[in-house]
Amino acid sequence: MSRFQKRGAKALIMDLSVNMGGYDFIARDIANRFASRATLAYQKRALDSTISKPFPHDIAPHEGTRFIHPVYVLTSQATVSGGEVLTLALRALPQTVHAGQATRGAFSDVLTKTLPNGWKISLSNEAYVDARGENWEGRGIAPQLPIRVFDPENPISSHKAAVRSLAETIKSRLRKGGEAKAGAR
Repeated sequence: MSRFQKRGAKALIMDLSVNMGGYDFIARDIANRFASRATLAYQKRALDSTISKPFPHDIAPHEGTRFIHPVYVLTSQATVSGGEVLTLALRALPQTVHAGQATRGAFSDVLTKTLPNGWKISLSNEAYVDARGENWEGRGIAPQLPIRVFDPENPISSHKAAVRSLAETIKSRLRKGGEAKAGAR
């Protein structure tokens, strides 16, 4: 963050287009480094509970150096689980624009059960909803700025082209109004 600050970065591309997940608390900690105020990132609840209420997860400003300029989050179908949680948390911030392709839609931690024959089965057992209450499980988070990230015929060059295209979009928006934001959430 301090390098961005020293170099006067006006916007950032966070490429989550190949992110197979991780821990939710790490996703929130990353998002904290972009927050200027405390805000609800998302809520989750157990799917099989008829009495539980959604549990809120907030992000709050990190005590150290933060980046509060426009952040463009780039996702694809290879953005899964913890990558999707980070996407939800960042989308709760007003300076974030979500670009690329829809995420996978596989947020939930898994509930593992052992079958009578010893086999194990893992099931998605949670519902995650964004700050507005929208559930993206099973369908993926749709970007606000659609860009084709991975062409199956040539995934490497199409990814490079997507990042370049997004960078040009940001530069154009900065030239027009000094603001690289397209509209948050």
